[in-house]
Amino acid sequence: LSVAFSSFAAALDTLEQDEYLAATTGKGLSAEDKESRLSRMSLMLLDEIETDASVVTTPLIFAVFIASLQMFNMGYNISVMNAPEQFVFPGHSTGSWSVAVSAFCVGAPFGAVLAGKWAESLGRRGALLMTTWIFIIGGLIQALAPSLIVVTASRVVIGVSSGASTVLVPIYLGELAPPNLRGVMGTMTQFACVLGILFADIVGFVLANAAGWRWM
Repeated sequence: LSVAFSSFAAALDTLEQDEYLAATTGKGLSAEDKESRLSRMSLMLLDEIETDASVVTTPLIFAVFIASLQMFNMGYNISVMNAPEQFVFPGHSTGSWSVAVSAFCVGAPFGAVLAGKWAESLGRRGALLMTTWIFIIGGLIQALAPSLIVVTASRVVIGVSSGASTVLVPIYLGELAPPNLRGVMGTMTQFACVLGILFADIVGFVLANAAGWRWM
């Protein structure tokens, strides 16, 4: 398939060049020039295709997927508090719930500031692992919280990890990605984030009730 594509693209390029020369100089490519250009362009395109294919390896895909889960978690935690509001410690005021939800934004700036230091001292991978553990700890505190105050505290913790993720994941993906795939992989940060938001809303249909909200 790669050979067929490169041959077809090279033939189109040769045809365009021949037509351009014929229109501008009144004389197109000779048969020898056509053959030479066709061969040269076909080999060049085939080489580019094979190079692109060789850089997309299974370890690369796996690393990008795992790193993007950080942004997925961030998106999930942005939206997860919406659906179960009436079932989480019923009787709370609108103000106390607003504080619990917005506590996420209190921790995020601290995570963003600390992420650079973690990346320098622990390396990109070490910093991502630390952020993962903070996500886990914050999630467990939130799931096992005995009161809304503890939920609020857990949201601060989750906010720290989310803020750190917004710094670490783009850096890691940018350094990991081959030059020809850097743009594609760079979009994974926002794509994973909005998928997390969507997933939280979908889960809410099933678990947003008195018995299931802690599992969210």
